[in-house]
Amino acid sequence: MINGAPNIMDISVTSKGDLIAAAGAASGAHMIIVRRSTGVIDPLRGIAGPVRYPAISPDGKRLAFSRRHWGSWHLVVRELATGVEHQLTHTACNATLPSWEDTHTLLYATDFGRGLGLSALARVDLQD
Repeated sequence: MINGAPNIMDISVTSKGDLIAAAGAASGAHMIIVRRSTGVIDPLRGIAGPVRYPAISPDGKRLAFSRRHWGSWHLVVRELATGVEHQLTHTACNATLPSWEDTHTLLYATDFGRGLGLSALARVDLQD
């Protein structure tokens, strides 16, 4: 931490220039938002951790991220307006680094069937 700033690990930038970031210790990171207009840092409430790798959708309506549960990172998409979350992966493997291809398609890194550290890209299409 420098001058009271949180330990930022991963970020995504909204269309308004706000930063959504995974912050804190690597073992228990949580999501925060840094408001561009004021510089105020607020927690993103309701997102249980540890969480990392935020990715805001192109339309700004959804946030994709990875949540660690039982030793694996699982891909989650949260509807920002309602707080409803959808966990997209469930197996004992890692799904990290989500990136939006468009408003309905996520790309992410997975080590499913490959072994730790041998990630490949995967794609998932989302329903509205």
